Amino acid sequence: MKDQKLLNKAVPSMIWHSRDYRFNSLLALVFSGVFYLGVYYLSQVSGWFGSDPLLLLIWALMLGMGLLLGTSMVVDVTVKDKLSHRLDFFLASGIDIKSLMLAYSLQMCRFSMVIPFALLMAFVFLPAFELGFLSILGLFGSTAILVFMTILYFNVLVLGQKHLKFVKYLLFISLNLLIYGMGSFSNQFLQFLANHHIALSSLVLGLNVCLTLVLAGLLALKWRHLSKEGVIRQEGTWS
Repeated sequence: MKDQKLLNKAVPSMIWHSRDYRFNSLLALVFSGVFYLGVYYLSQVSGWFGSDPLLLLIWALMLGMGLLLGTSMVVDVTVKDKLSHRLDFFLASGIDIKSLMLAYSLQMCRFSMVIPFALLMAFVFLPAFELGFLSILGLFGSTAILVFMTILYFNVLVLGQKHLKFVKYLLFISLNLLIYGMGSFSNQFLQFLANHHIALSSLVLGLNVCLTLVLAGLLALKWRHLSKEGVIRQEGTWS
């Protein structure tokens, strides 16, 4: 428990000193501000955004931005620590690999969800936003847990890979497919919900829970075999 607390204090400093994280956060902040002004104008002036389209947009933005920032930290922190053998140094000093991955993932999730949380709070003030406090809490909490589980899964996946550039490409392709799918089928998705009288807020919460459970199952398969000796023996190359 003491080691876990020390790790939770040390990892944020490692993340904050990452130039890629600060650059990506700045880009995300600028994009969020410009995007919010656009949505605010369309919602206030033209009335183009209704409640469900706005909720779907908020969920897509929170999930996409959280995953984008979180997975970029996996590449910039975990992968680089693996390549530089800093992970081996931590493990040789007696730190448990599972505690280390939990600390990495928890702090990465915290850093990656700051901007999505601020964006959600900004959207709350739009007239078209109709969610109550408990729904807002459920939306953000379930999305944050899903982001955490995704980051933890990829952190563990990285440790068993030799060709670490493959992980970067896998993350890039997965995120782009997610964004493309949400953008391409959003109208059909909303129409389907309207035709079957399904509440979007309940469906989003259900999707977050289901995806989290799927990732938890995949993670459990790798977690049981995760060991200090296995991580040290597995050499990593940027190829």
